[in-house]
Amino acid sequence: MGTDWIVSNSAFIRPANRELLRTRFGHSSMIALSTNLLQHQGVRSTWPCSRTQSRYAAERIMTPLPFVWPYAVAFWIADVWAFWPEFGIVRRARRSNTATDSKSTQVILLGTSVAYIGAFPLAWLHGFRISAAHQVEVFWFGVALLLSGSLLRRHCWRLLGESFTGDVRVRPDQVVVSRGAYAVLRHPSYTGGILLNTGIGVALGNWASAALLAVASIVVYGYRLVVEERALLAAIGAPYQEFMNTRKRLIPFIY
Repeated sequence: MGTDWIVSNSAFIRPANRELLRTRFGHSSMIALSTNLLQHQGVRSTWPCSRTQSRYAAERIMTPLPFVWPYAVAFWIADVWAFWPEFGIVRRARRSNTATDSKSTQVILLGTSVAYIGAFPLAWLHGFRISAAHQVEVFWFGVALLLSGSLLRRHCWRLLGESFTGDVRVRPDQVVVSRGAYAVLRHPSYTGGILLNTGIGVALGNWASAALLAVASIVVYGYRLVVEERALLAAIGAPYQEFMNTRKRLIPFIY
């Protein structure tokens, strides 16, 4: 079954969208896309499709999956679940506003906010869209990254207890935690934050969105960890220096 037959003769694609789809998708992507969309609509071998199915399929390939039923339900539930506890952390950090923080909290909030403002509109740019044949798989991978990042951060909150704060705040008697994720990384909660933000970009199905959120996260958390390490070394000294010497910052055994 060729691309031209699918585009020209099938009611699967409405006439108004045929030329648009020919220019935006190549031969292999069109065939895979047609099969994929039909299967997710519950259509196996019944041709032609109804007008409703045709309209839904055309709209879905134009719209990022976080805004398409039923994927939108899974995405926004995961998103709210991941970010809900973050709001409390940010609220407490803003009230504290310690000098040792060196405005790193503001850097994180501003940097990620700007990245999100850019990432969502970018998701509609077709030049950077992930291949239509792999949209669904990439969407679920992005959701998995989002949930994994949140779970890692929650793990760090439990390990650090009261020592986990939204801003940089240290005490001379602070205990250096070296169990759990902290056995292999110095800043696993920031690794979790990077995974969380990048996962949203990946779920949007756009390379530009994913790259923008990943790079912004690395930059803002990179600034934060430098500020944090400086403050911890000044307050704790040798115990934290030993901790730093035996662990990488964000990626186990690499960086």
